[in-house]
Amino acid sequence: AFPVAEELAELTAALRPSAGHVFADVACSEGLYARTLAGEGAMVFAVDHSRPFLRRTVARAGDLPVVAVRAIAQHLPFVSGSLDGSAMGGSLNEIGDQGDAVSELARVVRAGGPVFSMSLSTATTTAGRALQRVLGPLGISVTSVPATRALFTDTGAEIVDERLDRIVLRVTAHAG
Repeated sequence: AFPVAEELAELTAALRPSAGHVFADVACSEGLYARTLAGEGAMVFAVDHSRPFLRRTVARAGDLPVVAVRAIAQHLPFVSGSLDGSAMGGSLNEIGDQGDAVSELARVVRAGGPVFSMSLSTATTTAGRALQRVLGPLGISVTSVPATRALFTDTGAEIVDERLDRIVLRVTAHAG
């Protein structure tokens, strides 16, 4: 079990949202990260390729400053260096080309700005590895901790915090 409250505390500690900051919650699903960041006063672009998810994100956000943007993680429609930070929670395992997605997460953030990601890493048990092999053909891609780390460093980002709880990996990096 990985408590959501702990995950959101790590997100806010990594991105330090406040009024005047602008973030992207990429592959946002129903916008949990977007709502959390916006609840701290930041303006957030909730990015997803799914119209139904974006509708739910906006509905759940209510009056919070969350703007829906339909796009895929590998081609974000933001000017390079234009955002104060970016985040992706859990979707890194589901979106296809992970390298291009992480490159985009870092590209759109100002130099030195934070990028936060939560994803699943390779299981350590036989049963866990078997389950992950079954999920692969269904579009769930799980990588090792070193391979995930390389996704960030290959973009020129510097990893400043990394936490692994069983198979749940959180990475905070600063964009290069």
